[in-house]
Amino acid sequence: GKEDLMFAPEISGNWNEHFATQRYRHMLTWLKVCVCTTTTDTGSYWGKLNKITLKDVPNSLTVDLSKVESNAFALKSAVTFSAEKTDRVILDNSEGVDLSIVAQEVASVFCDPRDNTTPDNPYILVIECENGKTKEVPITLGGFDGLNPELLKYPAGLQYLLVLYFHPYDVVDGICTLNTWNAQNEDLYPSGS
Repeated sequence: GKEDLMFAPEISGNWNEHFATQRYRHMLTWLKVCVCTTTTDTGSYWGKLNKITLKDVPNSLTVDLSKVESNAFALKSAVTFSAEKTDRVILDNSEGVDLSIVAQEVASVFCDPRDNTTPDNPYILVIECENGKTKEVPITLGGFDGLNPELLKYPAGLQYLLVLYFHPYDVVDGICTLNTWNAQNEDLYPSGS
């Protein structure tokens, strides 16, 4: 949850033949979670936000170094996530986070990349508030025009900003937008983004 996993293919060189530039790739998906309300009085309906749990995430992973290549699309064959699942708490604040109409970042988590070309395999967040309200929110990640659609089938190395919108009367929904993680992944995005 809190640590990233990266790899770089082996490079070689010597005094006469310079080393190639070492290029690392991220092997997980990074979710940054923000929360806000849709109206100024919605916060009083929900109360303070106490906990966010990401449900059913793999317990561990194995990397087959013989299959690791520099190609970002080859990641899926090198990484095996365990079938054993666990729930991962990504926000636990007993004092609570005030919900307001202004979005604020409350959590960040590295997680298993999931095929995002269909809504059949969403991330599930469980939201718990001080007023005793609990809500399960399915989250499907998305891309943007110009992004290679194959990348969304295994979005390792992609960072998403997830904004959870709290509405009155037990409705919470989320919108994910793709963010550029850093210059290491610049070749994954269309130019100019």
